[in-house]
Amino acid sequence: MPSYSPELNPDEQAWNYLKEKLGKAALKTKDEFIKFIRGKMRSLQKSPETIKGFFRLHDTSYACRQCYV
Repeated sequence: MPSYSPELNPDEQAWNYLKEKLGKAALKTKDEFIKFIRGKMRSLQKSPETIKGFFRLHDTSYACRQCYV
């Protein structure tokens, strides 16, 4: 594996998901930002199908063959 290849790292998909949600938010304070991030990460924890989807991508499918079940 190359020394730097974020597209091959399933963790990066979680961050991309979070950044997509963050881009649509109008947050004015640091507290609003922290509350928003924690809320989105908690909702992601409760969404196993979304997380499995990160492993179904072409670049990350190598990491979890059983996720196709």
